Amino acid sequence: MRKTILSTLVMFFFLFASIAKTQAQAALLVLIFGDKAATEKFNFSIVGGINHSNISNQLDNHAMFGTNFGLGINMKLSEKWYFKPEFKPLNSMGFKGNASLKTGTIVDGPFANVPTTRSLNYLDIPVMMHYQAAEKILIGFGPQVNFLTKAQEKFEGKNDATYDQNIKDKLNKTDYGFAAAFTYQLITKRNGKGINLQLRYYQGVSDVYKNLGSNKNSAFSFNLEFPFISDAVAEKKMANLK
Repeated sequence: MRKTILSTLVMFFFLFASIAKTQAQAALLVLIFGDKAATEKFNFSIVGGINHSNISNQLDNHAMFGTNFGLGINMKLSEKWYFKPEFKPLNSMGFKGNASLKTGTIVDGPFANVPTTRSLNYLDIPVMMHYQAAEKILIGFGPQVNFLTKAQEKFEGKNDATYDQNIKDKLNKTDYGFAAAFTYQLITKRNGKGINLQLRYYQGVSDVYKNLGSNKNSAFSFNLEFPFISDAVAEKKMANLK
């Protein structure tokens, strides 16, 4: 079993490293081949949802909404335990609050203490273990590493003026933390292939900004997961419910 998990992880990271440039390509591969690769103990899935994120210890900060999207692997280890790594090339986080533009030029004038949005996008790799707590309920926990791909700061000044700047060099390139998830399985949906409703919480343990003291990412997410399993496996699941 240990060799199976290791080989799957290696395949997982090499596969998605080669297609990370285009999210649509990754989704298309799963849509085409997902059902064919599925067994009773292994399947791919597509996961996406809404984030409500914030960064700790920032002045006048407010949480903001964002989106997440990616692909997952589901491995059944036993009757109760599942190993579920994911690859999410889209995960938008950040926060809102008032701030002042500081370029040292005349441009700063209209942007003193104005509403400001910090939008961060990460490529996420959560690696979670899930426990089947009840027939339709999974509880999961595990580490997560996030790679910063984009960071923008948008100032909304007077007279509808706006100013955008890239702040990626002010942030750490990698964010580490832990994720916990509660999943409710709609087993009979999609003719037995199912839809999973998931509430997830992420807590970062590393600093987001390089030189601003302690500042950590956190986010609540509501996700939908669409497993890709074969018709035969779906029919067996439906039969077991009768």
